[in-house]
Amino acid sequence: MNGSRNKKLERQYDGTFTSFKRKVKMLFRGFVRLSIIAGIGYAIYIAGGIFQPRSIAVDNIIEVDNLTPKIAELKSNLVNAIQKCESKGHKESDGIIIFDSNNEASIGTMQFQRKTVVYYYKILYGKTITPKKAILIALDDEKAEQLAHDIIFKDSKGVNNWFNCANKIDAKGRLATIKELTR
Repeated sequence: MNGSRNKKLERQYDGTFTSFKRKVKMLFRGFVRLSIIAGIGYAIYIAGGIFQPRSIAVDNIIEVDNLTPKIAELKSNLVNAIQKCESKGHKESDGIIIFDSNNEASIGTMQFQRKTVVYYYKILYGKTITPKKAILIALDDEKAEQLAHDIIFKDSKGVNNWFNCANKIDAKGRLATIKELTR
């Protein structure tokens, strides 16, 4: 056995002999196996990142629009501010009629003149109405508010129909803000 020690051979438990060359081969095989396992693990890690959803499919998107209700509120507030200024605290049931400096009657809480209602019904809605119908619209708060809303937001100079109150409440500034938000 002493002669076998000189050749650096060692007997293993199973009865085989190992040499330095064999140890290097085993070490290399272990390194290769470990590299393959690490490579597979890394590939799984990368593939997991690739297959993770990075964006939601278009069909699953629920759009939340918080701005539209706020813009509608700003528009409503502007119409209401003009109405409050024009009516000076009077209500629809008071049936307000005031004669302006142009000797024309301004009617209802929005203080419409007959010719203004007739004109805008033709321009905005394509309808020809009688002066009597114009008076009835001006006296009806709901219809008058809707008409005022359409005049203000569909006609670039519509707010000028309430010149004095528009200046008092800065209607043009408020309108510019609303238009900026709706771009």
